[in-house]
Amino acid sequence: MPFSGLVQENGTWVGKGYAFYLLELLSSKLNFTYTIVPPKQHILGNSRSGILSLLYEKKVDMAVAFLPLLPELRKYCTFSTALDQSEVTVLMKRPQESATGSGLLAPFDHTVWLLVLTAVLFVGPIIYVFATLRAKLWKQPDSENFSLFSCVWFVYGSLLKQGSTILATTGHIYVNGNSIVVYI
Repeated sequence: MPFSGLVQENGTWVGKGYAFYLLELLSSKLNFTYTIVPPKQHILGNSRSGILSLLYEKKVDMAVAFLPLLPELRKYCTFSTALDQSEVTVLMKRPQESATGSGLLAPFDHTVWLLVLTAVLFVGPIIYVFATLRAKLWKQPDSENFSLFSCVWFVYGSLLKQGSTILATTGHIYVNGNSIVVYI
């Protein structure tokens, strides 16, 4: 729920949620009736279990639920046109260690931090060499010159997915007639 669900009312299965609301609309527009056959296991499953087994064994004509469109499932069933796309956001409780001083290093053990440091120290300078070679080979005066620190910062930010991989730069203010133009 709220996408799809089943409840038993007076001995019969009744569908609830958005998927069954859409089925009711189709049923009234196209003038057909249906009977709900619940799977033995409320899982997506395969040819031997779950919702897909009912389709594969032709015990039901269609499944009414918001199911993932996975290519490997096409051998068990045929999917209709996609009716909706959704995103899932997960929130987690903040770890207790993060409130203390040791929280900064808490997500990884010492081996992982050592490997991150090694990658930053080796890959950062390699990127710097390639960026410098690119600037010299292209001979474009307006091309961006990256410092060693910005290349190392890029690697660190990319590995840890923390903040931005863009190094902060200072801005310039130019007065142009009656307007002020700020370049950052």
